[in-house]
Amino acid sequence: MRRALLAALAIILAASCSSRVDNSSQTDVYVPGQDTVFDDQGDPTDQKVPPDTTSGQDTTPGQDSTPVDTTDPTGFETTVEAIQTDQDGVACLEDGFVNLGYNLVVKNLVVGSPVYTVSKKNGLRGFFAMEGAGAQHKGILVTLDPEKTYPSLEVGDKVTVGGEAVEAYCNTQFSATTVQITGSGAVPAAALVAPADLATAEGAEPFEGVRVTLNNVTVASVNKGYGSFKVDSSLNIDSELFAFGLPKAGCVYSSITGFLTYSFGFYTLLPASAADLVLDSGTPCALENIITTVNQIQSSTESNTCTDPNPEFINLNPVTLTGLIITSPGQSKSGGAKILYYAQTPEGGAFSGIALLMAGTPDPALTIGDEVSVTGTWLEYYCLSEIQVSSYYKTGTKPEALVVTTVPASDFDSTANDWPTKAERWEGVLVKLTGAKVADSDAYGNLITEEGLLLDSAFTDDLVADVGTTLTSVTGVVSYSFNTYRLYLRTMADLVK
Repeated sequence: MRRALLAALAIILAASCSSRVDNSSQTDVYVPGQDTVFDDQGDPTDQKVPPDTTSGQDTTPGQDSTPVDTTDPTGFETTVEAIQTDQDGVACLEDGFVNLGYNLVVKNLVVGSPVYTVSKKNGLRGFFAMEGAGAQHKGILVTLDPEKTYPSLEVGDKVTVGGEAVEAYCNTQFSATTVQITGSGAVPAAALVAPADLATAEGAEPFEGVRVTLNNVTVASVNKGYGSFKVDSSLNIDSELFAFGLPKAGCVYSSITGFLTYSFGFYTLLPASAADLVLDSGTPCALENIITTVNQIQSSTESNTCTDPNPEFINLNPVTLTGLIITSPGQSKSGGAKILYYAQTPEGGAFSGIALLMAGTPDPALTIGDEVSVTGTWLEYYCLSEIQVSSYYKTGTKPEALVVTTVPASDFDSTANDWPTKAERWEGVLVKLTGAKVADSDAYGNLITEEGLLLDSAFTDDLVADVGTTLTSVTGVVSYSFNTYRLYLRTMADLVK
């Protein structure tokens, strides 16, 4: 539901649909059960009709004191097909957001994709949902508010969603305020589509949000920096939903399956698993390696020779990691739009830890000892090895797997000939430091050891110790920023004087 968009507008493609600027002087029309009064920011304000958790409709004017039932979504029942064919969306005005309906409920949807990060800028997450087998107008992107809590979703879950339907820069989305799991089953079949059908807006638009399969396509070009490639119909295939090894130009796929979406002025197909990308066995094709262990990253040349902090970041390989144990609290980044965790493999030791950068507030929330599996892209960010996480699953809680490795403070001696080689192997690892002597403190509540290691109080109260004190032990996660190795203490108990 779009016409030609400037790519710049799509930078905030998936911005939260609960706040829009209203430049249209919209006239209020009273419709029972719907919000009809708009403030200057375009947010619906229920001044006429309150939510009623008994019937699911607003029935008593002038009251707004009963909270909406977030367990069992109620409202005006509709379908994905009705949303996708709404004429207000078809005639998308390309001015940001077009609301297609408030207080809606869609039942009998199937979760077709993992929950993934839709927008790294504002932390919006979501999943693709299917209304039966793949067909025109039978799929949609369901977005999840970073400030709300939802049940953990698995591919194949049957759900009922409540919320509002919007055109977000001409991309049709259902902004869910509630999600209820009603069962589980198999993912419906994809729609078989000819590549040429997706080469134009008129042909592609009916399949927006739908799971489709393309047969016998050839790779035309590859964009390693964005983890994507184009096939011969000029359709973009992107790793945003699933991290895959990039092919080379000329490689042939007997089939590619994925969810069709629209962003940055282009239609893009998002495969959801390795099974969605089937290479033609008769055409030789060497794929770029997918990283599957933390050791591959942390022991690599790129990680261990990153000494020039001038490059902001270096995009490297796609990553799929399983069985990681969260070792730190979450650290807010980018004004709260992102959150950084540290995790390591169960065996611990050198080259076992890594930073995980996630958009928004993780759902489900993560705590120390949780076990997770992640997909994303390996990034050297100012020489800190981290994974920009595109999707993840919490697979359990295993506090017993929190291995703490004892490390001498001398490994962080910035004056030694073997620095930073010794220090770098501990980046991201949970360690207990021995022999550390306090040399200084700073104005931010941090301590600095004689070796130059900064004991960081980001997760704790200010750290206090007299200069010259040799600490009995200090435990935390090793990181690197502002040209300095630092140890993030998790609680005050990590500092033993």
